[in-house]
This record gives sequence, C-alpha cells and structure tokens, in this order.
Amino acid sequence: MTNYGCIAVGINRYQFVEPLSHAEADAQGLVKFLVEELGVPRENCLLATEAAPPVVDRPAHPSYANLTNLLSSLPPALENSDWLWCFFSGHGVHWRGEDYLLPMDGSLEALPQQAISAETLLTSLKQQGKQVLLLLDIHRSPGLGTGTPVGSQFSQLAQELDINLIQSVSNQECSYERRELGRGLFAQALGEALSYHRQQLTLQTLGRYLVDRLPELGNHHGTPPQHPLMQFAKTADLEELILPAKNFSKNGKRPPAVAAVGANGLDSHPPNPIRYRSGTDTPEVPPSKIIKAKTKIQPERTAIQPPNTKIQPGTTPAADVAASSTTDSPP
Repeated sequence: MTNYGCIAVGINRYQFVEPLSHAEADAQGLVKFLVEELGVPRENCLLATEAAPPVVDRPAHPSYANLTNLLSSLPPALENSDWLWCFFSGHGVHWRGEDYLLPMDGSLEALPQQAISAETLLTSLKQQGKQVLLLLDIHRSPGLGTGTPVGSQFSQLAQELDINLIQSVSNQECSYERRELGRGLFAQALGEALSYHRQQLTLQTLGRYLVDRLPELGNHHGTPPQHPLMQFAKTADLEELILPAKNFSKNGKRPPAVAAVGANGLDSHPPNPIRYRSGTDTPEVPPSKIIKAKTKIQPERTAIQPPNTKIQPGTTPAADVAASSTTDSPP
C-alpha cells in the first residue's frame, strides 16, 4: 500500500522582514484538502504555521529552531513515505551563492545562521521519501534585498538529489497574493488542480494545469505574469498517481478513462504532453521527462478565456515585473 505524507509550512508574521497576508492559509488549505477530501491520515500531515497545534508534543510554529528540529526528526508517520509532499509559502533569499528559506524569526542580517538552507531541506526530504514533490512559493520580492533572485540552487540540488520541484515563478518574476482570493495565486492554482483531478492527479496533469492556469489567474486579477518553473526527477513516472486513489490499477498507473466533469464542474481534457519552461541558469529537464501543453483548462468559477500562449523549449520569457515586497499585487 502506498504511503503518502505532507509537510506544509506557511508564514505570515515575519519578525524582521515584510509580513505576508495569506501564506498560512495556503499551507492550511493544502493540509485540509488532503485530510478531509482525500483521506490522507492526519498524522501523515505536518502543518507548521503560527497557530498550528504541536506535532508529537513538539511546537509547530515555524521558528528557525522548530523547523530545524522538525526536519531533523520527522514524526514516525512521515518516515519512509512513498510520496512525500513539501509545501512552503513564505520568503526565500539567495545569499552568497546559496538559497535559503526564511523562518518567522529569520533576518537578513543573521544569514546564514537564522535560515533553512536549500541543502538542509532537500537532503532531509530525500532521506524520508522515495519520491519527493517540493512546492515553493518563495519569490515575494526580487532578491529580498540581496540582489539575486532565489531558486537557482534549489533547481541544481533537486536535479542532483532526484527530487521533483515546482517553483511558483520563473527567473525574475514575483509571486503575488490576492485579498479577494484569501490566498496566493500559486496556491489558488494548486488548489484548483487538486480539486479538479483529485485522486487522478499525476505529475503530468499537475504540471499542465499550473502552466496553463497560473498566467490566467494573474491576467484576471491584474498582476504581473507568473509562470511556474518545474523539473522532474529522472526516476519519476509522470503517469504515476501522486495522491491516494480509491480506484487504480495494480501498478499504480492512472486509469485510461477519467471523469468528464470534475468536482468544480471543470471540463475534462485527455492527458496531453506539455513542455515545461526552464531558465538559462536552470538544469534542463531530461528529454524523456519533457511534455508539451496544448489544452486549456477553463474553470467555471471565473469566466476567463485562456490565452494562446506559445512556450518555446528551453527558454523562459523575460518578465517585466513591477517589483514589490507587499503582500498584494499593485492595483
């Protein structure tokens, strides 16, 4: 039986850098859906927010000490997961050639001591899960005062450690929250993908949805564009189910037929290959793992006609982003 686990971290109230508005809701929403809608055991989900209850008698609010402690010794239910999801919504920073996640008490003046390094995070995750999916929404402002956008080392280490990685933006873009959604645009697109595909979710269908939907959401809510950056492990099977499924074949592959209408009334599309964007400083996705998007997903919740976007292989379009460290996008 496949064992699924999730670590979700969301930080709103930073002590020394710009606070965020909806990062906690992003993390809470993911755990809530996995537990209540898909039946993932609650003990298999570690939620780290300011208001989160203790995890096995250890505090779960996302300070540097607590996050370091949790990552160094995960609860028994998360050990040796077949699929381990890790979601982080907060601030990230690139400093002296390395990427870091900022805990709630993290400070730019205290780097690298008061931050979680990319190497620490990815090494810990790899030790716990056979297949790891790391979802990062950390590009809140360009460089967060350090001059270099975060993300390049995460990409490099993910390739070296054979970890599946999805970042909320590409290169110089920024990630945005919206007050009317009560969450970030990346978390909104992720939540829609989960609600639509549910137990039929694979790396391929998740990637296709995010590539199509995230730019649409930015266009609809008046924010600069966000294009997710993703790369998949060499050992990853793009058609393997990555969430608990009630009905699946013995080999864990996606059934050939899917429902015509999803939970939110979304039109179903057959699985088409998609081409994922990669930056010039990002390791190329192995050719066998590259797929190309052709279909457009049109949720009924917003009457948005998807743009006819052409994605060029091996390139990431330049982003003319109006830099902002505030939680909501410019009006």
